Amino acid sequence: VDFKGVQTVVNYDFPQSASTYIHRIGRTGRAGRTGKALTLFTIDDFENLRSIVSVMRQSGCEVPDWMLRLKPQNKRQKRNAEFRPPERKRVSTISGWDLKRLHKKQQLVEYSKKRKREDGGATEA
Repeated sequence: VDFKGVQTVVNYDFPQSASTYIHRIGRTGRAGRTGKALTLFTIDDFENLRSIVSVMRQSGCEVPDWMLRLKPQNKRQKRNAEFRPPERKRVSTISGWDLKRLHKKQQLVEYSKKRKREDGGATEA
């Protein structure tokens, strides 16, 4: 897919390989146009960071010295690496007010069920 107006790509999830990184940032700077790529990463991504550093350096980007000093993974580490998406908190589309109201309703239902169980289905005479 070629989107002509894409000038910047933001990688929120760190790419698991150099080829994935190249594919993602290739969405910008097509047909001789320039573009920018921003990749966010955490300490958990450090083991894969070195492969991205190599791509950055080959494309002429300025790479900080501390990134260049990272040790590349050996073949066994690459083979045994777990390729899994990062853990994320669930994103809710319900407002805070609605969540509180829903929670209160659920509490009332649970309280009602508890009272019925405690009464044991006793009948009044």
